[in-house]
Amino acid sequence: MSIEKYFPYKEFRKGQRDAIKFILDVFQENSIGLLHAPTGIGKTVAAITSYLALLDTNPDAKLVVLTRTKSQSYMYIRELDRIREKMSVSIAYVTFRSKRDMCLLARRSKKLISLPYHSFLKACEVLKRRNKCPFFRRSYDKGIPSETLISASREAMSVGASYTNIIRISSKYGVCPYEVARYLASQSNIVIGSYSYVFNPDIREKFLSNINETLKSIYLVVDEAHNLPDYILSALSLSMSIKTLEGARKELERINHEDADYLINLLETITKKIREIGSRELSGKSKGPKIIDPKEISSLYTRRDYLGLKEIGERIIEESGEFSTRLIWISDFLEYFKLLSDLREFITIIEQKRYDKRDIDYVVSLQLLDPSNESRLIFREIKSAVLMSGSLYPLNYFEKILGLSDSPEIKNRLRELIIPFPFDPDSFTILVDRVCTTKYDMRTDEMFDRIARRLEAIAESIHNKAILVVFPSYEILRLMTFRISISDRNIIIETPKTEIEKVLSTLREKPDSIIFSVAGGKLMEGIDYRLDNETVLAAVVLVGLPFPEWNDVLKAQEKYFSEKLGRNEGRFLTIIAPTVRKTLQAGGRLIRDYNDRGLVIILDKRFSDYNYWKYFPPWWRRFRTFSRSTELKGIISRIMENWLLFSE
Repeated sequence: MSIEKYFPYKEFRKGQRDAIKFILDVFQENSIGLLHAPTGIGKTVAAITSYLALLDTNPDAKLVVLTRTKSQSYMYIRELDRIREKMSVSIAYVTFRSKRDMCLLARRSKKLISLPYHSFLKACEVLKRRNKCPFFRRSYDKGIPSETLISASREAMSVGASYTNIIRISSKYGVCPYEVARYLASQSNIVIGSYSYVFNPDIREKFLSNINETLKSIYLVVDEAHNLPDYILSALSLSMSIKTLEGARKELERINHEDADYLINLLETITKKIREIGSRELSGKSKGPKIIDPKEISSLYTRRDYLGLKEIGERIIEESGEFSTRLIWISDFLEYFKLLSDLREFITIIEQKRYDKRDIDYVVSLQLLDPSNESRLIFREIKSAVLMSGSLYPLNYFEKILGLSDSPEIKNRLRELIIPFPFDPDSFTILVDRVCTTKYDMRTDEMFDRIARRLEAIAESIHNKAILVVFPSYEILRLMTFRISISDRNIIIETPKTEIEKVLSTLREKPDSIIFSVAGGKLMEGIDYRLDNETVLAAVVLVGLPFPEWNDVLKAQEKYFSEKLGRNEGRFLTIIAPTVRKTLQAGGRLIRDYNDRGLVIILDKRFSDYNYWKYFPPWWRRFRTFSRSTELKGIISRIMENWLLFSE
């Protein structure tokens, strides 16, 4: 079996052949593989090549690829189109996005596109049932795919069923893009979608039905799999705010229903209780979330109450076409809250959202602490799966947090591979501060001033290319912004509203910009700092190791895992491993090609003094230390001289 006939490039990158062989072996053995491969290996084309080689002996194999972001799915489309063009391989693929993303009607209606996704799905069902969606109407003829839908699907298949092509072709034929994707799914070798299609229980069964498969029949690739634990925690957690409750109460006040007055009083009672809890728990304290007793809320209502809310909400949609009803959302929250809030893997928290001095909202959330119950269910059933990332380290963290090592039927199928750093060791240099730190009890004015001087020294020493500065939180970013004096360089400061496209446009005009980002934010993991196939970064600076915020939720999660697995494991899973992951993600922005050169500067003595380096891959353990800004500038100067010699 030759993998060369499916590989679209002239030569393999260092480590890439090993990645392809590993993925192929995992698929052939019906195993579950964890693959840590540094950025630049070419994991996307490795996964596709492995699957195509599998088809030689298993022509009916169906591959499902899950990506976290839209840009990651584009990478698969690009490689698939290259293989189709260069290798003349006949391979059918289809890309799924959410129903709302693929809805042509929503593109014409601000009301539809702005709905919460749960409400949008209800609206979609009503529109289809009432025959009010022209695109769905043209897609079916007496319950079977229409000739128009089939024609659109064939055209999309012939040019490549990417999201963009499906939208364009569906618009031309006047049919529903989601139904085109559904029609193509059963005929495609490869289905590309988001994590939700397999790891969200509310979506999984419908998706598998659409592609005529089960978990036991599909081969799965989870891309950027370091995000999977957090995704599952988020997907299985629920929230309800006072503003949502007040909106639902107003909906009830507008209708004539025998239970309306009773349910209005119920919502007012719940609202009053949440406001009382919020005022008690959050007044005069930190703004972080606070754990509360779920019985304070769950004791206020019965099963009859949330079923009544749902019935009225569905009636409003059916009779008036008012799609923004909050009643169904609240009904679902109250139902799940009643069922799940007493389980030990869930906690109930309350947070405050302040829009201005007078406008204060309180949000109650049912927060999942442990993703392993859901992920274990998937990996116990799945035919074969590969979880891969450049930040899938330490591997034992993902084994434990996803429940892969505590289930014998999964553990026996587990395969692992760590691919070494594929580039010149001198291309990637790590410098560690022996003085600075963002450790909570050392956050003094003196320490912040010292860090500011370090950043100024780095800005003075590195020219012509950009510098990515990663802060552990928005709070520290704001504190440091006022202490740093860098007058001759453009500074990009990340906010929750930052747009990646505008950042890249700015970097094209001002390639020596300094970027102030936040660990876990858009500018640290959602962006590829390459323009015209060249990196724009010379350095990534970590202003402190990116430890997670120490709040009530993290304390509860550490306590939960300590009781489940032991104290050391509790700290490792909740604090150390997530910090390592975010640090690796930051460093992964730098080196993506053999000609790239980059510096990682860690302004936190804990990396060396507390031996955190031992949790990192081997190539992160080769670091140099410094204690003074003048010393740092000298080291950087010598490193950059070597870079110039290399480029010559």
